[in-house]
Amino acid sequence: MAASDRGSDGGQVLLSLGVVVSQLVQVGVLGTSYWVADFHLPALRSHAGARVRAICGRDRRRAQALAEQHDVPEVYTDYRAMIDSSELDALVVVMPVDLHHPMVMAGVEAGLHVLCEKPMAFMADRSGGNAGGRAGAGEAHGAVHQSRAAA
Repeated sequence: MAASDRGSDGGQVLLSLGVVVSQLVQVGVLGTSYWVADFHLPALRSHAGARVRAICGRDRRRAQALAEQHDVPEVYTDYRAMIDSSELDALVVVMPVDLHHPMVMAGVEAGLHVLCEKPMAFMADRSGGNAGGRAGAGEAHGAVHQSRAAA
């Protein structure tokens, strides 16, 4: 199915991770940096198959401000509470590198699709265990790598 084959009529939607879903994907975002504000939230909001349901940040005021700016209904300061309390299908991790591994693993263990800014973990011996062999039948896990050089 091509990306243009998506619609709001409940039909199937192809996500960029290669997973086909038949409903709106509820996404939780971990992080409140400019990278979240300027890139991840606008990209997620522009996708017909995604709805940003929750945002989590260490600074509640910053998280609340981003939530209001991007019409995100739920705000958290504890990622575990967000994963446990929200009805999420996917998790985007855009936090400091030392927090990637526990956050990714919490999402994987909760059965969520997980997209993490690189690196997946601070220590090389942890990154292989993030999603390897843990993904369920319909889950996708991946790392984001942007080319920041000018073309």
